[in-house]
Amino acid sequence: SILDLSIDGNDLWAASAYGVQLYDRQADPPAIVASVPVSGVTRLVRAANGVAYVASGSILYVMRKNGHAIELVRSMDIGGTANDLLLLAPYLYVAATNGITQISLLDPLNPAVSNGPAVFPTSGTNVFALAVDSGTLYAADGDSSVEVFSIGIQSAPQKIGTLQSLPRSISVRTNNGKLFVSDGQNSEIFIASNSAKAGSFSAGSTSLAPVTGDVVFVSGTDRVLRTLDLTNLGSAVTLFASALAPNGGTINRISALATAGSRLYAAAGDIGLQVWDTTSFISPYPLHAFSFGSMTSVVSLGTSVYASTAGGGLLEMTQSSSGILTPGRTWHSGSNDTVQDGGDGFLLTSSGKTLTFWTLVSTSPAVISSALFSANVVSAVRAGPRMYAALADGTFWSADLAQTTPAPQLISVGIKVGKVARTGSAVILADDGSSGTTSVRYFASTDFTATPRVATVDGISAAGIAAGPNAAALFTFRGISVIDFSSSTPAVALLPQSNTALPRSLALDGTRLLELTDTALIAWDTTSRKVTAQYPLPSDPVSMNVAAGAQPIADIATLDGVTTVAYASASRLPRSLSSQPGNAYYKKVAAGADRIYLFDGSGIDIFTTSTGTAPRWAGGIRDAGGIIDMASGAAGFYTIGTGAVVSSFSPAGTLMAQATILEGSDVQPLAIVTVGAAVWVSISKGCLSSGCEKKTLVFDRTSLVETTTFSGGVVDVAVSGTRAYAIVDLPAEVRVFDISDPLHPVQIASRATEGPTALQSIAFAAGTVYVLGDKLYGYADSATLPKVSEQLGSYVIDPNGVVKYVDQRVAVDGGCGLIAGRAFSPQFYATGTAWTPGTSIAVPAAVRSVAAKPGTLYLLTDDSLEILATTTQPKPPRRQATR
Repeated sequence: SILDLSIDGNDLWAASAYGVQLYDRQADPPAIVASVPVSGVTRLVRAANGVAYVASGSILYVMRKNGHAIELVRSMDIGGTANDLLLLAPYLYVAATNGITQISLLDPLNPAVSNGPAVFPTSGTNVFALAVDSGTLYAADGDSSVEVFSIGIQSAPQKIGTLQSLPRSISVRTNNGKLFVSDGQNSEIFIASNSAKAGSFSAGSTSLAPVTGDVVFVSGTDRVLRTLDLTNLGSAVTLFASALAPNGGTINRISALATAGSRLYAAAGDIGLQVWDTTSFISPYPLHAFSFGSMTSVVSLGTSVYASTAGGGLLEMTQSSSGILTPGRTWHSGSNDTVQDGGDGFLLTSSGKTLTFWTLVSTSPAVISSALFSANVVSAVRAGPRMYAALADGTFWSADLAQTTPAPQLISVGIKVGKVARTGSAVILADDGSSGTTSVRYFASTDFTATPRVATVDGISAAGIAAGPNAAALFTFRGISVIDFSSSTPAVALLPQSNTALPRSLALDGTRLLELTDTALIAWDTTSRKVTAQYPLPSDPVSMNVAAGAQPIADIATLDGVTTVAYASASRLPRSLSSQPGNAYYKKVAAGADRIYLFDGSGIDIFTTSTGTAPRWAGGIRDAGGIIDMASGAAGFYTIGTGAVVSSFSPAGTLMAQATILEGSDVQPLAIVTVGAAVWVSISKGCLSSGCEKKTLVFDRTSLVETTTFSGGVVDVAVSGTRAYAIVDLPAEVRVFDISDPLHPVQIASRATEGPTALQSIAFAAGTVYVLGDKLYGYADSATLPKVSEQLGSYVIDPNGVVKYVDQRVAVDGGCGLIAGRAFSPQFYATGTAWTPGTSIAVPAAVRSVAAKPGTLYLLTDDSLEILATTTQPKPPRRQATR
């Protein structure tokens, strides 16, 4: 999980929760050079001149780059869990749960806590973040105050004030003389020179990286990356916003941002290291999102834009050539209007059955006239003072709104009109598609007695109609069809792969087609029939309008305001590059002779262990019928999936055999284990009818032919020679089986389980069966399984919830035992009548699964696969170039 970033020249250092990773930025995207594990959860890193300071819990590590490796130099305890690091040579400032610590870096490889006057009094002991501007240090400590210190003389800091900000200020960042204070979801801006509050915006800024001047990249406690223009501090303008796709982990958020040259880097937790190309992201920017409040419709007249608000008001805005909107007059129409059309100093709006004609040349917009129709107005256009409307009942009407009392007139066009659009003096009508096709009629003028040019498109138009000179576009189930009306026989062209999203609206500008979806504005070239650009939208869109023959800007009404997109701009939004992927989230590890198999809940990855100390990925299986559990054996691995299907795979992942369990319609597979040359599958049945029954089915591992069954569902099993030792459920027992004939195991001993909760894991060593549950119980391997030991004490629930009762595992190899899941760190024991504790194992996260083979243990944690061996592992083979 990438939690933090620091750029040092061409090196990119990353805190990866498990440890530290070093990337080479000369590769694009960066290539990983080295990785080292660090005890605990590694959250922070700051680097300069090849030396990195890394915080994990309360320990600060000093590391340095040594060729293509990372060298751990030393560590020191800072007395509290670190929340933030600020590297300001020759000092490192640490914000932690015990306050602020100033560490001297006069010798960069031998940091030392400063003595003397380096004291930073804060209102809260737990300090979350630090920032500096021109010799002033700011500290956020989780309450409504931000503490301010002068560090002009770093060896003698002085507290100089307090800023009152958000109720829970957990972050401070600085840029271009401004201080940003955030609670993760909202931010306030202060002028650093005089501590005056200058603005705010509804987004987090716990991570911040500069673009230029007052333009910054920010992110909060979510997955959204935003670019904000804060030139006007009282009104933040969003220039870009993109939500990262979540991964399967639990840390799906951006926790750090860094820029270098034309690249933006983000530490995105379990989503991984994300990289954007910002080469063409320059002013004037192509997208501007303005927060004017929720809008319901918009009409662009070029230099003027009009929108209707969710509260029933109308807003006039002036628009620059780059798409900057300046709000102007506002007025209330008395109803919830939809803006339909305008021009020449007039505006046309509708509300229910009423069309209203406004003059815009007066000091305050005023109603000229209105017309009442027999049904609700769906869409309307104007040609001078006369307007044309398509009604909800499929009729088509006109009215001269220059009249004091306009008299609506029904126009017969031979179809039920569903949509109307205008381009210049031409009017385009589309029927309602009730016949399964949509008829589109092009009238060169408002003389509807003339013969129109007619085109037919398969399907029902679902998103309005776009009109252009001698052209129209509409969407049906087939996708977007572009109609050329320049000849008497109109030509219909379907844009390839244009039916993947349902558009909200369409607009034509020459050979450009603009498609507004729920998340983006997509620009098409109708000549090449290809997408030329996509613009992710910062807010949910409602409608779109483009002024015909005016500047190439799409105006979009959104739930937050109005967004403009200059779709002909040479500037481009940041482009996501292929990036270092996030983690895989494995649930179980199983070991074979020279393979290990890692199961993540949907598929299995295969790694070889025959060469080198680290496993090497060798393949895997995905989408293999909803895998529920898997187990490994000498001949490969086995799965049980939904539909009660048992599958056998070769060590390389080739499907070898399958069988379906025929135990009724309500059978539920529970687990799968391998026992010698057999595969055991435990199931439950009857839980929805007569009552739950659990049983275990035995299969031949090669053919997957079922050979026998026995009562009780196997939970865990250990094998030694010709005997198998098992925990079963329903009935809850410990059993011993003779597996001389592995396809027909014979039960030779059993006893009821002990303890208040179910047993979880079983192992066998030196004539004793060990089962782990509330305690570790030992039973002699004889006919009655008499108890010979009871140790470890009752299981104590972890108050932090990191390890759970079901995580418990026991494994034995020779005279060495391992217990995992009873505490955060697994514990080694010397086995015997009483187990004697040995060393504990430092792991970065809780152990969830354990696999063993002679001489080697595999511990699967939430963050890593830990490998422990009793012998030196084989070296990787030498590789030589061949001709």
